[in-house]
Amino acid sequence: CQVSEKRQLAILIPAYNERQVIARCVQSVLDAGMALEDVYVSDDGSRDGTADHARQCGVSVVTHPNMGKAGAIRTGVEHFAICERYEWVSILDADCEVAPSYFSALQDAITRHPSVALISGVEFSPRRNWLTAWRAVEHAIFGGVYREAQHLTNSIIVVPGLCSTFRCAIFTTLQDHGTMIEDMDWTIQLHRRGEHVIFEPRAHVCAQQPATIHDFLTQVQRWHVGTWQNIRLHRIGSHCQPVDVALSSMAIEAVVYAIALVMLPAIWYGWGRQYVLWGFVIDQTLLGAYTGLVAIRERRMDVIRAFPLFSLPRVLNIGSFVWAFFATRRSSMVTSGAWVSPARY
Repeated sequence: CQVSEKRQLAILIPAYNERQVIARCVQSVLDAGMALEDVYVSDDGSRDGTADHARQCGVSVVTHPNMGKAGAIRTGVEHFAICERYEWVSILDADCEVAPSYFSALQDAITRHPSVALISGVEFSPRRNWLTAWRAVEHAIFGGVYREAQHLTNSIIVVPGLCSTFRCAIFTTLQDHGTMIEDMDWTIQLHRRGEHVIFEPRAHVCAQQPATIHDFLTQVQRWHVGTWQNIRLHRIGSHCQPVDVALSSMAIEAVVYAIALVMLPAIWYGWGRQYVLWGFVIDQTLLGAYTGLVAIRERRMDVIRAFPLFSLPRVLNIGSFVWAFFATRRSSMVTSGAWVSPARY
């Protein structure tokens, strides 16, 4: 019997209660050149008709009891036999809209790096309010500049789960450890095996971001708990790999920043106000430069107007990171089968 040749790329969209956005996600994938037969949706027990809306778009859908994002991905891959039928699987969040050039950028990356195991895309935040404006700047710093540097040193900490592409032969060997952020877990597993993880800056997606402080805190708390889980799970710092240096540096930077904030009154009244003022000026100058670059590159003057408010989410982010350290110390492994998504708009 002749074995049929594998197709190159499948698109898998895990979804939970994404009725408002699933059709736009699927349409953007089709507009970017993918065929209907290569697009799959794994509906994780949605109660809002997500599966019906996806089927109306013409794509293949599987529904199953709620088991969390990692479980939805695994179920979709197994149900549709994706790894038996395809060379690559691209995982997209249901609130994403891919750029028209997204899949051509992936194809170029695969051609340039034939042995790569995992490809990271880059996410952008839509216009909404001052908080999503901050996310646009944050993505430019951490999702662009930092990830590009990590790409060059083979130390990418995490490939964002909302736009990641795996070689199927590698994906089937990854384990699920029940962390809050499976994308970091899978990325570090690949580093531990010596696999190649790359960043493709031309693979753009636009993803909805928290538009309220409550949603923002809920999201970053999940990320930070998952980060500390992975630091402990993979014994970050005990291996001589670039990813250990990158993730350790990020954690140390956040902790030092938190200590500096707590010590601010003592520095102000004890050592001299000039140190506080100079530190503030340097910090705001660097942040202002990044904000200006985002405003020019994305033609978003809203980030300039929102700049004076950016200190608030930064402080909340650092505070959440420190809180998550103690939260994970009290419990050896904080697990959750629930999805954590901001309100859709």
